[in-house]
Amino acid sequence: MSANFLNVDLEIESSSKPINIEKEFSMECVSNLFSGTIETHHLSTFELHTSEEKEHPNGLISEFCSLIFELNDEAKKEWREASRRVFDIGFEVTDSKQMISPEIKAETLKAVADLGASINITIYPDHFE
Repeated sequence: MSANFLNVDLEIESSSKPINIEKEFSMECVSNLFSGTIETHHLSTFELHTSEEKEHPNGLISEFCSLIFELNDEAKKEWREASRRVFDIGFEVTDSKQMISPEIKAETLKAVADLGASINITIYPDHFE
């Protein structure tokens, strides 16, 4: 059994919709996958449009971090006030015997920590719907 890297999603949970973050990200190479209320909070989920050299967790997380560091003041305020900021690394499990073991580099971890965010790993079963 192996796990194939799929993507990195950025999830932001807050008490209200992060309008300024969504607006700034829409001008970049970022897709807003979901934006809505779940129970008592707002969830916004983003994914980067990628090129081949960035199709690795380090590259994608680093690109997200760069975009967040460059947000305008209003969007940075929304970022700081969010109750949860997570880079979710997605893998799909397959039946092959190949193993994947991506290293998350120290500089990537530092950038994530500097932003007050965390990293989550989601493993999807083969043919997840």
